[in-house]
Amino acid sequence: MRVSGDLVIEGPDEATREVLRSLGEDLLRGWKLRQRNTYLESELKTLDKAERELRLKETGLRRLLDLSPFFILVESADEALQYINQSMENLLGRDFEDVFGQRIEEIASEFSFFKECRESVLKSPRTLELEVELKRTESVWLRCVVFPELGADGSLARIICIASDVTLRRKSEEALRKSLSDYRELFHRSGDVVLLVDPEDGQILDINDGAQALLGEARSEVVGSTFRELTERVSTHVFGLSEAHWKAALKPGSSFEWPLRDHAGELRWVQVVMEGLEIAGKTRLLALGRDITDLKRDSEKWVEIETSHEFLLDQNVVHEFSNLLSVILNGVELLSLASDNELREKLATVREASHRAASLTRVLVEKQSEGTRGVVLIAEDEPGVLSAVRRMLGRAGYRVLAARHGDEALEVAQLHKGTIDLLLTDVVMPGVAGPRLAEEIVEIRPDVAVLYMSAYTDLVSDFSKSLGPETLLLAKPFGAEELIRAVELTIKNRVNARNEEKR
Repeated sequence: MRVSGDLVIEGPDEATREVLRSLGEDLLRGWKLRQRNTYLESELKTLDKAERELRLKETGLRRLLDLSPFFILVESADEALQYINQSMENLLGRDFEDVFGQRIEEIASEFSFFKECRESVLKSPRTLELEVELKRTESVWLRCVVFPELGADGSLARIICIASDVTLRRKSEEALRKSLSDYRELFHRSGDVVLLVDPEDGQILDINDGAQALLGEARSEVVGSTFRELTERVSTHVFGLSEAHWKAALKPGSSFEWPLRDHAGELRWVQVVMEGLEIAGKTRLLALGRDITDLKRDSEKWVEIETSHEFLLDQNVVHEFSNLLSVILNGVELLSLASDNELREKLATVREASHRAASLTRVLVEKQSEGTRGVVLIAEDEPGVLSAVRRMLGRAGYRVLAARHGDEALEVAQLHKGTIDLLLTDVVMPGVAGPRLAEEIVEIRPDVAVLYMSAYTDLVSDFSKSLGPETLLLAKPFGAEELIRAVELTIKNRVNARNEEKR
């Protein structure tokens, strides 16, 4: 007998073969059952493992959903809640077990918007995005994404809503709108000149009422043009000599004086300070301007008073000399009234005052001899700088001819009868700028030496590269020693150059 899939019986007689065949069939069925049981046991183990893994994944997913900051709800096709995560439980103030099977709008009236979402999705399955306000003691804003999940047959199986809290963003946006509104109100109410400028290309984005009044131009005429174009249109001179100058001016923290013609055609001076600020995530410049015309005029009047005398006495020297003379005069008057002891004391005081007066007299004499080292013509449009430089040079023994701008310096150079050893000029000035002034003065006075000065660092670096080796450029601010050293060296270089030319 052989058993292997099909039963084949071989034996001596039919009865024996029948018994053996029956026994073999039982054995075959048993073997097949054992094979099937082994297979089923293996399948059960696999299914059990898959079920355990699925439960773990489901538990992990639920835990993940519960820990999610998003608000999640799942509703079946028959409009019954199937799931809400812990964030949604906290938002509703209800546990999932209490709300299972209900409609969300029945649980919380502020979710009435979901009814419209449901109807829209049922009518046309698609993803919806919206922001809604839940009106409570403190309003809560949600950004909701509602989308359908379809079954295998294409019918709607459930509706899922995932929402995020955007309250902080909405409050920030509202605060930003209010801030911009407050800024605009302050911007236009400010009596000073205020321009909003794009630092990238210098385009003017806005101007306030103060700027419109001073410029005599409407906002629509100014907005859209660049700061440079506006300057060239209204300024008494082109502000700057190079692109580097403009880049330096359009930076936070930069400051400069802006000469312009107002709506009546009169010269006005505006002190401009550039302040950087962020508006709606973009960097902008506020050009804050203050009208300093009256201050400039007062300073210029003082310079006129100072420079109207060929030699000026130091005010402290004059005051001290006057006090000493008073002591001497009072002492002389007391000589006839005092006793001998008192007379001796007063005479000692008079003697000491006389010595000091003599010393001061020598100082005055020395000051009267100033100018023996040479004559310097200064061209500087800033009154304070002009006065300070004039004093430094005067005390160092130079005679100073002062001019408040290029045109005036050119006039002084033409009218002055004596020699001029050095032209000390600012690079940037109203009217004739420093380089052009130097060219014109050298034409009429070929022997004059030229020394430049400027407060713009970028301009100093660029401009100095174009100068000859004998020409220097002083970067403001500078001290007396640095100034005198530069003046001496410039005059010396010019003298040496003239001697070389004569050979």
